[in-house]
Amino acid sequence: MVAAYRGDITGAGKIISDIPGRCEVIEGGNGKDTFYIRGNSDDYEICRNDDGTFTVTCLVDDSYDILTSIECVMFYDRTFYLDDNFEDHIPGGGDGGDGGDGGDGGDGGDGGDNTDPVASDDHVEASGSSVTIDVLANDTDADGDDLVIAAVGGQDIEPGGMVALDGVGFIFLNDDGTLTIEPADGMTELSFEYTVSDGKGGWDTATAYVKIVDDGSWTETDALDDDATGPQDNSVVIDVLANDEAADGGELTITEHTEGANGVVEVIDGKLVYTPNDGFIGTDTFTYTVTDSDGGTDTATVTVVITETSGGGENTVDAVDDSAVTSAGVPVLIDVLANDSDAQGDSFEITGISN
Repeated sequence: MVAAYRGDITGAGKIISDIPGRCEVIEGGNGKDTFYIRGNSDDYEICRNDDGTFTVTCLVDDSYDILTSIECVMFYDRTFYLDDNFEDHIPGGGDGGDGGDGGDGGDGGDGGDNTDPVASDDHVEASGSSVTIDVLANDTDADGDDLVIAAVGGQDIEPGGMVALDGVGFIFLNDDGTLTIEPADGMTELSFEYTVSDGKGGWDTATAYVKIVDDGSWTETDALDDDATGPQDNSVVIDVLANDEAADGGELTITEHTEGANGVVEVIDGKLVYTPNDGFIGTDTFTYTVTDSDGGTDTATVTVVITETSGGGENTVDAVDDSAVTSAGVPVLIDVLANDSDAQGDSFEITGISN
């Protein structure tokens, strides 16, 4: 079985993680590739094979990996460079340590001169639904090597990747080396470990401490209750979104609603339309849910008061005849609506004229 690898993270090569208990062929590439084992070197043997490959054997469970085109093996406590100067590592016996500096006997990797980077803890205070931090900004490497983030919370990660940590949330590794944290609900203070690598077998781990504060610049989606009034046997149009607020100014959409106990509710053109049952007079309520563009939701209640009309519930307009006097050939202005009325108190207008 050929092991999968995380992918190139620098021009120096790959960091390939061991899967405990499995026997695999680990293939590197053209760069200086590192095989990363979460364990101590005393629990493993490393031997050079006649064909130029290396076998790493776990002394605990006898599982092993065969390394091809791998230049470095990294443990928690020690790093081995598989160059021309490497001698077999056998715990309890003699071994060539971490290899030499390569001399003139081939490219030899970086030999034993590589210095591990130093990762320093980070303390960040920020606000918002997500926080981006540059944890590499205060990390250093004595050799001047470019540093990359190889793991977060003990999980391997590559640019564009994400890990989920209990008690923290989601952490994304951006292409520029920064980390973006989306805290779990209710989290205001969190911390996590991250591991930096110099791409040459050197690494170190530090802790990032993040405090989430509310400075008012970010708000959750908030749906507010609404009140409306209408005459019996008539539909009531309610613009419930008018007083609602989306997180960070996004757009809101009505995604759910309940029915009233005494009427029917519909969504028409982004508004709620309540139609009372025939003859119903009184107060009815129902709820609706809004969703913002990021998936945030909130629910509010609508209270509708249906009033009785003097027309016995029938929607009627009463137009009264009009009269006016003028001389022949002289126009006269007549306010024909002045003596007309509507039993429900609705506004009305002239819709047609006939002789």
